[in-house]
Amino acid sequence: MNAPINLLSLILAFSVPAAALDYQKPDPKISRIVEAESFPTTRISNQKTHILKGYYNIIPPIDYVAREKLRLAGLRFIPRNRSKYTRYFYTRFEILNLKTKKTHALKFPKDVRARFPVWSPDSKRFVAAVETEDCVALWQGKTNRSKVKRIPGLCLNTVMGGGHKWLDNRRVLVRMRSDAGVKPQSHYIAKGPTISETTGKIAQNRTYQDLLEDKNDEALFKFYTTVQLAIVDVVSGKISPIGPAGIITAYSLSPDKTMLRVHRIREPYSYVVPYYHFAQDIELWELNGKSFHRLARLPVFDSIPIHGVPTGKRDFQWIPNEPSTLLYAEALDQGDWNIDVSHREQISLIKIDGAAVGTPRKLQKLVHRYSGTKWLEDGSEFLLYDYERDRKWLRALKADYRKIRPGAALTALWSYSYQDDYKKPGRIVTIPNKFDRRVSAVVREENRRWIFTYDKGATPKGDFPYLKKIALDNGEEKELFRSPEGTYERFVSFADKSYRGIITRRETANQSPDLFIVDLESKSSQQLTHEQNPAAVFSQVKKELITWKRGDGTQLSGMLYYPVDYKKGQKYPTVVSAYPIEYTSKKLAGQVRGSSNKYSKPYKADYLYFTLKGYALLKRAQMPIVGHPKTMNDSLIEQLNMNSQSIRKVLTEKGISDPDRIGIIGHSYGAFMVANVLSHSPVFKTGIARSGAYNRSLTPFGFQSERRPFWKAKETYIKVSPFFSADKIEKPILLIHGAIDNNSGTHTMQSKRYYAALKGNGVTSRLVLLPHESHGYSAVETVNHVLWEMIRWFDLHL
Repeated sequence: MNAPINLLSLILAFSVPAAALDYQKPDPKISRIVEAESFPTTRISNQKTHILKGYYNIIPPIDYVAREKLRLAGLRFIPRNRSKYTRYFYTRFEILNLKTKKTHALKFPKDVRARFPVWSPDSKRFVAAVETEDCVALWQGKTNRSKVKRIPGLCLNTVMGGGHKWLDNRRVLVRMRSDAGVKPQSHYIAKGPTISETTGKIAQNRTYQDLLEDKNDEALFKFYTTVQLAIVDVVSGKISPIGPAGIITAYSLSPDKTMLRVHRIREPYSYVVPYYHFAQDIELWELNGKSFHRLARLPVFDSIPIHGVPTGKRDFQWIPNEPSTLLYAEALDQGDWNIDVSHREQISLIKIDGAAVGTPRKLQKLVHRYSGTKWLEDGSEFLLYDYERDRKWLRALKADYRKIRPGAALTALWSYSYQDDYKKPGRIVTIPNKFDRRVSAVVREENRRWIFTYDKGATPKGDFPYLKKIALDNGEEKELFRSPEGTYERFVSFADKSYRGIITRRETANQSPDLFIVDLESKSSQQLTHEQNPAAVFSQVKKELITWKRGDGTQLSGMLYYPVDYKKGQKYPTVVSAYPIEYTSKKLAGQVRGSSNKYSKPYKADYLYFTLKGYALLKRAQMPIVGHPKTMNDSLIEQLNMNSQSIRKVLTEKGISDPDRIGIIGHSYGAFMVANVLSHSPVFKTGIARSGAYNRSLTPFGFQSERRPFWKAKETYIKVSPFFSADKIEKPILLIHGAIDNNSGTHTMQSKRYYAALKGNGVTSRLVLLPHESHGYSAVETVNHVLWEMIRWFDLHL
């Protein structure tokens, strides 16, 4: 909070026309943290011998974010080097030897822009994609050396993602750039109109962005997305193309590495859905590129029901413990939740022996929607997941694809509400099997088999991460590790194949995170990393996980941060950040979420920075919307008001907040919330809404968890749309939006139209459009400027 003497300068700054304002910076102590290197990403090798640490530039300069890009068929990519448009890159890497505990740096070129390396199966090599102006090159190195080198004569095409995969310990399967065909003109004169026509068939789609619009878009899409699959020998540098070039959206190697499953887009292309819903052929190829079987010929999916799935065969996957057997799902309800059927899914498998493709074998029908599999380390057993939408209920069913009988009832290993954080069984620990595929680790003890799971460990006192084992016969649980009081320590990996030692990531409220090895039997630990902390000032910021109740008795929680120079007894202006989440019951909505033991490290334009400027901050304040999934939004405004009133009450009772100087801030659906509470609640004095949507009639086929189309719930759509209440809002509001937002529900136009409505009704407001930015904000200049805008807005209006 700035001193009153700065008020004139603030008013002058906010009176400058947007077109005349250059990028601004907040207080230097804030911008220095913004521009500092982030904590590294870490990845442990398959053999548990080394840890690769990648340090990345999470907020690159604006000239990197502003590179010339094409926006076609739901894709954003850089045409010059044919890379997927990404907003960060790695600048340096280190490898830690877990045996010697010594670290060495990899000698990539200066100013490298790399993606994270991928380990070879034996952990002795790695490969990494590196961007240059004209090429995405593939570099390789050995784990025990600092030297790395580029594979000559190779440029990747990562427009639809990287996806280079190890074939063995020296060969890598890649998407290679294809220069076939003539480059279309980026500007051309149309020879006629573009026509869309409907024949009466219902086709409800999200408001997708960056779609194809004309024949030239089609030509550009085809030219830049066409790839050539190839095998690269990283030792000799030999490049061996596989099969014909095409628009290959996905490919997967069989476990025995004798064939590929290839997904290829075919014409005609759609103008109403992104590329992943285009017509596709799913084929089996030999490694020499010969196609010998078509698994499916899928049409354009431009009429998938909202929250539904496509019809036909989908979700193909190789069974990891078999040489070449595929499992897939097929909807029995036309992919539509609204159709009442006894079973929604059919699960089947196909066995392939050389070029002989077997007859599909039906395994099991599922009552609810198929939601994935987890394969066990040994034999033919697996967990088959299905999901019930109304209750948000998830089941893990025990199955054996060799013994299963169609129609036989399957036993659930666990069955729970996906929103019940207290009862979640956790994520299953996986290891590579003999085919180098990830499978669930299984241990045998006393003639029983157990799997390992880990999770954040939500409790009524906050999160305490755990590692536990679960018996496959009856679901019995045994806890192996739990983060101690005063610490946030989470499982990362087992340290070796004995399952006695684990690698953890440990942090406290005052100590930044580092990796440790923990012995599960002796409980002793050894520190592995000693990372520099660029944001040490936040160790001085006191925080507290608080709980309270709203008017109907539902318990809420949030993380309260005190100003860095907090003085007991003094009341402070307070910022509340929140994001509405829908729940099916008050009990689930009231679960405590978060941990006061985690280190406070800001991320990009984080609200944490307010604590360095004299503000208290209630971060991630729970803002639940409770009710039946079909109708909960009918009471959204009333529940937002009830939540808001309870927030002001608890902050006032804590003695930290001035009840007349509380502001609210939110991003995306949180921005939608901000505009609504300022329109309908007296609680907050001002607000900041970032990248939101404010007119729900412009997202007419559902939004967030809303299932009903506009014409089935017209009153609710209008009631919850802040645009239609622009004449009621009396509080100042700051709108911030990326100029090229790619999120399907938050077109930049939403903020422009809402600002025009506010201005037309005389509401104090400001609209900041961020050049070259999407739904999240990336460039260092942008992040600094957004912080400058937010801090000064609350300095002026709180």
